[in-house]
Amino acid sequence: MSNLNATPWIRLYSQESAIDRRAYYRFVNASPREVELAWYDYDGGKHIFYNIPPRAFRDIDTFEGHPWQAFEKHYHRALLLRGRFFLCAKRSERLTRLQVLITEPVYSLKSLCLGVLCLSASDDDVQELPRNLIRDLVTYRVYRFTC
Repeated sequence: MSNLNATPWIRLYSQESAIDRRAYYRFVNASPREVELAWYDYDGGKHIFYNIPPRAFRDIDTFEGHPWQAFEKHYHRALLLRGRFFLCAKRSERLTRLQVLITEPVYSLKSLCLGVLCLSASDDDVQELPRNLIRDLVTYRVYRFTC
């Protein structure tokens, strides 16, 4: 589906902080699948930082303004970090690590249908779809839900 590779309107990248503001997290994989934990650099490049086995955790030292995202390792579906698809690191006033649970989302019927469409539709089929549906498919590519 080549027309879904357009530059998305949502782009994650690290933001510089005025001062060195460290943030300390404990990412806990509460899912039954192995997880890839990704960090986005200042240019928006995604870097797989760690793999976390099921029911395990990883302590991470990062900086305020750095975005994180979690994916299933084998299917590359986006997972939730504290109930959201992205986590932007924030400094804690306490010196203890902030715990972040990595969980699986509950997909709506629309999400499941878009996933099947994304995987099975040809380029010609996609070009005949309404613009708002094409936009939804592009969003799926950005978030890597099922494509």
